[in-house]
Amino acid sequence: MANKTRKNNNVKNVSELGSLYDDEYYRTGCGIPYERNEHWIQFFGSIADEIIRSLRPQKVLDAGCAWAFLVESLWDRGVESWGIDISPYAISKIRPDMENYCKVSSLTDPIEDRYDLITCIEVLEHMPEKQARDAIKNLTSASNTILFSSTPKDFDEPTHCNVKPTIYWLKLFAEYNFSPDLTYDASFLTKHAILFKKASSPPSEETLILFSEKIRHAIEVEEKTNNLETLNKKLRQQEGEWNTKITNKNQELINKSEEIEEHKARVVKRDTIISELEIKLHKINNDVHSLQLALLQKTNQLNAVYSSTSWKITAALRQIRKVLKWLKSFILWGKFISLNIEASKQIQEINDIECFELKTGLKNMPAGWVIIKYKARRKKDIPRLVIYSLIEGKLIRQPSVPLEINKDQTFQRILRLSENSNQLFIEIINSLDPIPITDIYYREIGKFEALFRLSWKKIKPSITNPRNCVRLVLQGVKIFRKYGLTGVKRSLLGEQNTDFHEDHYYNWIERNEKLSESDIINIHKRIDAMSHKPIISVLMPVYNTPINFLKAAINSVSNQLYPHWELCIADDASTDPDIRNILNEFQSKDSRIKVIFRKNNGHISAASNSALELAKGDFIALLDHDDELAIHALYLIAEKINQNPDADLIYTDEDKINPEGKRYAPYFKTNFNSDLILSQNMINHLGVYRRKIIDKIGGFRSGFEGSQDYDLVLRVLEQIEINNIHHLPYILYHWRAIPGSVALNKDEKSYPHERAQKAIKEHLSRQGIKAEVEESPSGVYHRVRYALPNELPKVTLVIPTRDKLSLLRVCVDGLLNNTDYSNLEIIIVNNQSIDPDTINYFREIQKNSKVRVLDYEKPFNYSAINNYAVKHATGSLIGLINNDIEVIQPSWLKEMVSHALRPQVGVVGAMLYYPNNTIQHAGVALGIGGVAGHLHLNKLRGDYSDFGRTELIQNYSAVTGACMIMRTEIYNEVKGLDSENLSVAFNDIDICIRIRECGYSIVWTPYAEMLHHESASRGSDQTSDKIARFTREVKYMQEKWNDKLEKDPYYNPNFSLKDGYYSIGNRPRIIKPWLN
Repeated sequence: MANKTRKNNNVKNVSELGSLYDDEYYRTGCGIPYERNEHWIQFFGSIADEIIRSLRPQKVLDAGCAWAFLVESLWDRGVESWGIDISPYAISKIRPDMENYCKVSSLTDPIEDRYDLITCIEVLEHMPEKQARDAIKNLTSASNTILFSSTPKDFDEPTHCNVKPTIYWLKLFAEYNFSPDLTYDASFLTKHAILFKKASSPPSEETLILFSEKIRHAIEVEEKTNNLETLNKKLRQQEGEWNTKITNKNQELINKSEEIEEHKARVVKRDTIISELEIKLHKINNDVHSLQLALLQKTNQLNAVYSSTSWKITAALRQIRKVLKWLKSFILWGKFISLNIEASKQIQEINDIECFELKTGLKNMPAGWVIIKYKARRKKDIPRLVIYSLIEGKLIRQPSVPLEINKDQTFQRILRLSENSNQLFIEIINSLDPIPITDIYYREIGKFEALFRLSWKKIKPSITNPRNCVRLVLQGVKIFRKYGLTGVKRSLLGEQNTDFHEDHYYNWIERNEKLSESDIINIHKRIDAMSHKPIISVLMPVYNTPINFLKAAINSVSNQLYPHWELCIADDASTDPDIRNILNEFQSKDSRIKVIFRKNNGHISAASNSALELAKGDFIALLDHDDELAIHALYLIAEKINQNPDADLIYTDEDKINPEGKRYAPYFKTNFNSDLILSQNMINHLGVYRRKIIDKIGGFRSGFEGSQDYDLVLRVLEQIEINNIHHLPYILYHWRAIPGSVALNKDEKSYPHERAQKAIKEHLSRQGIKAEVEESPSGVYHRVRYALPNELPKVTLVIPTRDKLSLLRVCVDGLLNNTDYSNLEIIIVNNQSIDPDTINYFREIQKNSKVRVLDYEKPFNYSAINNYAVKHATGSLIGLINNDIEVIQPSWLKEMVSHALRPQVGVVGAMLYYPNNTIQHAGVALGIGGVAGHLHLNKLRGDYSDFGRTELIQNYSAVTGACMIMRTEIYNEVKGLDSENLSVAFNDIDICIRIRECGYSIVWTPYAEMLHHESASRGSDQTSDKIARFTREVKYMQEKWNDKLEKDPYYNPNFSLKDGYYSIGNRPRIIKPWLN
């Protein structure tokens, strides 16, 4: 005990002693947290019942009453009771109706009244020895009966400074003629509890010794009884474990016996199949012989034709025909052919898409490059078409790019239709009319016209700026060198899947963003009712801003519905004299507008710091001098602060606004995305920061101009918790796009890009993370390349398969021969293969020391197969690989492992393409199609639209199990895939959600690229039993993860859940707080 620190030893007075018993003490110092709960209410209730039964007091004092549970229990049972305690915190927690009966007081103070009974339960061991003696003097003067307890053994509690044996307390009470009641059993309180009663003379020392021995014996008996119970419980537990092990071993023996019998049956079945195949082979050999004879006969006939005079004479005509055919592919002067629209309910039922079939009236469907032209029924209506081809029973979206809109409201789209399309369908978006278009036509065009139209669309916006034209040409040359002509075509088709068409977005704004008069009234009511009205300081550095844009920016702040703001403007020595006049005018009209005129131009970081010096608010918002805020922007910020008082960083969605004031190109962001922020400044506009954090990091840094806000964000992130970052999914910031602006063209200025990379590098360095930073493939964004350890960890790649040797061989060969990662092992799980060639391949491939083949003889269950294989894995990392994956990039595994080794990362997913070089997997969003869906599906490889999301490392809620890497310890931590409920579908989604629930992140990287021949190794999913299974799995996911499926943090609620094309939903899945 001498070595322990006692909080009580250093106190100077009673008030200091009382302050020790605070919230922390009651949470941690009583074994079980001392709070108003069922445990303590029942505990003190049972004590009150026994006191009343055995002692029948009329008036009781609980000395050291704490939260007065005993006092209230006695009152509730009809006994007058009072309480005193030294802790002001404890007295503040008593039940309100007990406030008149309890007070803060020390037991060293005289007790004024008399009581039938005083209880003093586990109190005096907390008091220094002299104070404890004074307390006993006061207690014995206020009652003739005292129910007392003080632990004789607990030396571990930090506030126990006076732990004494029972005989010590017996002798102290004997000094005041108080004897222990030898007939009273106080063990209902504790084994060392004593009932003292006032006597005419002190008890004999022999009596005290005998009684203390009785107490000591009772404590020892209790301890030994507890030890015996603990030992018995442990023995019972061990017995249960051994019984379970014996049962499991017996079951394993039964299973092994069943497996042996199944294997015998398979051998018999295989022999039968081999015999049948030998018969078929003999027949095939005969057929081949017959075909060879026929081929020889046809060859002789062809040779006779080629050697004939007529063939030689017509050679020149054939060459001319070939040239004409080649020219036709480039220059096709066809006429527009009318199309008829017919509703297709059948397709709607199969694909859950409300679409219409286009009938050509011709025998063959159009293919290749096509222009589709149509008119809107109403003048102001701007319907948008999504075009599908029916291929093998599925609607496949066809890439298309909108062309100009003619004055007569004629719309045109250019697209390339698949060669194997059976039927053509359209989905009509952005219109209330069932069929809002008329006069729909198509015209087949050649490659030359298609290339010209796409190039012109790309070049036309920059034609007035020679510098932009040069940049576009250089960018095209760069793409051509890296990807060839195919890459140029993909770049030109970069707008193919975007739903952010300007006119569609304009209608969305009209439908969802316009504030009505009642909206504004409700917002003002919400502001008036706010418990906290923070002042938001808006910083605006200014330099030679066009006057009309400067006024618009300032007015967008002045017109805010939320009035508690200040606009801090720093003019960075503008050379335009009108700037000073405008700023002084605004400042004179509104005291909330503060202006400082810098003497020297210091660039944007210095100017921003000057504006920051003017700011007095708790929160800082950043506004560029030519941009605009939505009228309710600061109100929603304040609303979020009230909902989340600990918020340190709040950011919103944004769009662009052209010089004429037309809004376009909205950026609907994810919730905070710790990997995406290192690829692009996803916070950007509007960003709002807690002032004290900005002050702590020293404001904006010089040397990062152009990316000073990006550098600021990264340094702020180092100071705050992720839980204190909040995203508002509303378009509250309008970024002005004018010539010379980065908003108009990311290539307009190169220095921000370089300084952004510098900011990222320094951020990683400060975090102690070894990594390199380089530009993304488009040259617009950034890539972080994390360092691998010198000794690469072992990776076990698991491949379930059943026959399908042609797919499996390509997969395994790519892993062994086209992957630049040496320390790997491959486990092929053979799920009842019967093809002799596949069986032979298994024997041969196992001669490679990196490959093992495990037999799994049960019915196909993807989850169970992988769980079975992982138990046999020797790698510290696990890779789940489908047998229809094809390696196309040697560094894929190094890239995925570099992320999987990061401590906070749970799973890593890859970029997967279909064999036609369109995207099959680039991340998964929850909620799409009812459970989850792939994003960017069918987008062309190399298409970096949608704000570059297909070229950026980022976090998602899930990635596909067709190719995922994780640490083995994490796979085991979540107990692998769910083989009981998700045998085939959604098991990858489920494990990703469970891993995220454990606090890990899911990372997707576009720099691990592979081909995926999706589900080629399995049969059709349209059989009745498979449909039933799939329906069960959908229901299970929806019931288990309902909340998660409805609110994916990495898929903006303004997007539609109908597909994964980042389509804007007609109605956002957000609640407007002023309507709540």
